[in-house]
Amino acid sequence: MYDDSERKPGAEELQAHEAHYRRLIKNIPEVVWTADEQGNALFISEKIENVFGYSSEEVLQQGAALWFGRMHPDDRGHVQNAYAALFNAGRPYDVEYRIQHRDGRWMWWRDRAAITEQAQEKRYADGLLSDVTEQKNLEMQLRQAQKMEAVGQLAGGIAHDFNNLLCVLQGHTELAKEQVGHNPDLLRHMEVIAESAKRATSLIQQLLAFSRKQVLRATVIDLNVTVACVQKFLSRVIGENIELIARFQVSPASIKADPVQLEQVLMNLALNARDAMPEGGRLVIETSSAILDENHARQFEGVIPGSYILLSVADTGRGMEPEMLDHIFDPFFTTKPRGQGTGLGLATVYGIVKQSNGHIAVESEPGWGTTFRVYLPAQNIAPEHSDEQARTDLPRGNETILVAEDQPQLRDLTRIWLEGLGYSVLTAASAREAISMAESTGGKIHLLLTDLIMPGANGRKLAEKISSQHPAIKVVFMTGYTDDIVIHHKLLQPGTHLLRKPFNRADLARTLRAAIDEVI
Repeated sequence: MYDDSERKPGAEELQAHEAHYRRLIKNIPEVVWTADEQGNALFISEKIENVFGYSSEEVLQQGAALWFGRMHPDDRGHVQNAYAALFNAGRPYDVEYRIQHRDGRWMWWRDRAAITEQAQEKRYADGLLSDVTEQKNLEMQLRQAQKMEAVGQLAGGIAHDFNNLLCVLQGHTELAKEQVGHNPDLLRHMEVIAESAKRATSLIQQLLAFSRKQVLRATVIDLNVTVACVQKFLSRVIGENIELIARFQVSPASIKADPVQLEQVLMNLALNARDAMPEGGRLVIETSSAILDENHARQFEGVIPGSYILLSVADTGRGMEPEMLDHIFDPFFTTKPRGQGTGLGLATVYGIVKQSNGHIAVESEPGWGTTFRVYLPAQNIAPEHSDEQARTDLPRGNETILVAEDQPQLRDLTRIWLEGLGYSVLTAASAREAISMAESTGGKIHLLLTDLIMPGANGRKLAEKISSQHPAIKVVFMTGYTDDIVIHHKLLQPGTHLLRKPFNRADLARTLRAAIDEVI
């Protein structure tokens, strides 16, 4: 009888080793694979189904055709060259590439391999494959954040000068409109200049909004008026192949919001719709009244039951897959090709709506378009009049005001406005000149209107110096700088009067009158 007792321990040891390696392959987070020189998989661990959507059996059966067929076209040549160099020149194979999951989403993989020599001079590649999609997304988000921080620093640096220039441009345009009489041609030119200056102001504020949190200047407005104003230039932006329709089912549509930020919401939603309709279509912007009840409050976090004004933006574009809707408001998420979108547009929309105590929802289906619904709390009071309408009701006075502003054109414009409102005005081009004027004047100075940042001293130090000589003086600070500069100078304290540039005559009149009449 043949005695196999001598080889049983060897067989058991082999089985133990095999079990150990199977357990090791099963437990490590990477996908383990072996492939021939042509890229056909001879072995691949079961984890491949978790990161690829295809089972190990499907990968083994379809081979390189599946692997390279699902690879991003821009990465395929690089990966094939690196794989060939592994066998032909012994170069390290360590590559990152994009590959499309079975469900259609793109993933990032890191793939590493080394050559294994087998019998009969056959060579194979043994490799480890890692899903680095989340890491890549974080890297891209960091790059986007750094890019936007650079944009924000640039915008913050130029905002002050631009706001000074825009304030002068808007102010003198307003004065010129009052003096052109009934000349319709000149008046039309003035209107174009005024509208362009207004849009430039809006663009500066929108640019800053991408990089840092802005303080909302909410007022009660008629949403219908805002939509109608945006509609005037929106047609040129979205293109002639898209039909733009605006419908107003409630009037007035009174809400409390920052009108500039609300324009940004409309612009972002409209541009998003335009990109979804490259071959043309229809864009419908509609306002109506809506009630959100307790069921809505339970279904959507942060929703307060009550009356709302509904802003609906609907397109007939290609629509979105359900999995995209889950991330549509995520910062840096975009459905556009790489390099064609920041992923900040809808995230900005979401932030503005939430800051305005509103709610936003989206419905979409592939091939059937997309509808965004923005719910903003309805207001029971009438919308505030525009500056044009309220010009005749501007508060006036006869007090003495000291204006400290180093920009000569803005200083002169402010003097003209204040004298037109009945005030006596003293002007200074620097902090030193303002201090000297305050010391030498024999009468009472009721209010100091000073720029925040000026050569020689900032507005805060100037105000402290002059207040020591005129204890009852009131102070209003002007600034065209961004909020981080304002906070740095501690100007957002209770009781501080702040006039943001660019301002108009109505802003100036009301801010100064409120400061003078304030009882401390």
